[in-house]
Order: sequence, then C-alpha cells, then structure tokens
Amino acid sequence: MTCKWSKATFSKHIKNHNNTNNMSESFNSWVAEARNKPVVDLIDMIRGMMMEQRSQRKLNSYSWKGPLVPFVEDYIREITTRKDSFIIRQSTSTIAEVESSFERHEVDIDNHLCSCGFWELSGLPCVHAAAFVGTNHHTIWHTYVNDSYHVNRYRMAYDGAISTLPGKEQWSIPIDDSFVCPPITIRPRGRPKKRRFKNFLEGANKSKRSHKCGRCNSWGHHRSTCKEPITYEGDDIQTGFASKLPIRRSNYNSDLD
Repeated sequence: MTCKWSKATFSKHIKNHNNTNNMSESFNSWVAEARNKPVVDLIDMIRGMMMEQRSQRKLNSYSWKGPLVPFVEDYIREITTRKDSFIIRQSTSTIAEVESSFERHEVDIDNHLCSCGFWELSGLPCVHAAAFVGTNHHTIWHTYVNDSYHVNRYRMAYDGAISTLPGKEQWSIPIDDSFVCPPITIRPRGRPKKRRFKNFLEGANKSKRSHKCGRCNSWGHHRSTCKEPITYEGDDIQTGFASKLPIRRSNYNSDLD
C-alpha cells in the first residue's frame, strides 16, 4: 500500500496550513553556492546567511502596524470576499450552520472549530467560519486567529542572536590530543580491479565486443552464465549441436589425395 501525506492526520497542536516539501527545496536552492565547499566553510557560510536573514526579518517586522503578520491579513481579506455565497443558519450567538452549494458544516467560533477541520489544524479561520464571523459588523479578526500568527510571536521567533566569529586565520587551534579518524570501511566484495580506466583518447568509448552464447546461440552473454531455455525439439536438437561442430575443409583433403 502506498502511503501518502494527509493533512487530516496531522497533529492539531501544531498550527500549520502548508502540506508541501517546498521548504526543503527552498533551502537547497538557498545554499546552492555553499554546497560545494568543505564542511567547515559550508557551516560558516550558512551561519552568516542565517545571521543576515534573521536580522532582515526582524527589521521588517517593526514596520508592520497590524496585530497579524501580512500574509494572514491577505488571507483574511481574500476569504471574506466569498462570504456572500454561503447560507448561514444561526443556532446561538456563537454556533451556526453554514451551507454552500455543495456542502454544509457546523461552526463554533468560541472554540475555534469547524466540521471541515481546517480551522482546528491550521489555526486560521476557514471560509465557513469567516462567513459566520463576517455577519458581525465590528469584527476583531485577530481574536479568531491562533497566537502563532501574531506579530509579537513572530518577533519572539527572531529575538535570539547567533554568535559572531572572527576570520578563519584567527581561530584558535585546540590543544587537546583528540584526533578525528576517518570512517571505518570494509573491503568491498569481489576481485579488485587492476586495470586502469582509459580516457577517451585511448579508445575508452569504443564499443565492446558482444559475445555469442554457445548454448542458446544468443548474443550478449557466455555459455557459463546462460539462463535461456533450450528450444530445440525432436530432431532439431541434433541440428543445433551439429551446427556447433567445426566445418571440415574439403579442399584440404583433396590436396592430400
């Protein structure tokens, strides 16, 4: 059975609306220049890139005026434009039934729950919740969004600091006797290769000779490794073996006579 990612089985304590591997792909492209460097230079270069990124993101957050991060504000603005396409049947002041042309869901805005499951998993109100919340004239949207998307939480994530380092020529050499040994390896199976690899000037690209099997008369393998079934039947098997015998030279015998 093939396993697939399913957002419905994600932990409800981790508020995340993404279900892709774009983060790993973005990181790989971000460190593309540093990937070919030695390990020490690779780590040092990534450390410097992270310092620049954290500093820039922290500075950008101070220009945000609202209580929510910008992409959440854009998301709220987008889903509120679709609230007119839903029918809202209110049960209490906080519980309602929201119906569209294809589905119907229960919404509880006090507990941040919707039967579609998106609000509970992502921490962002779904389009059904937005339709119900949007019926109020004075809506405070940040009260319906999880704290993880608030600006103060964003700033807390970048509140720490990465230690600075001098240049490599100023790094201190450890005085202990520890020595990092190479990894332990074992001899691979099979006979070791003694022939050196030829380059293209020495005919390395020449096509190899194809061998013909003496058992099945097929090309590409030897008789000792042949796995093909013999297809000779009846009298044909004698013909097959006879074809493998050397041809007698009649001219040579006539010269002797």
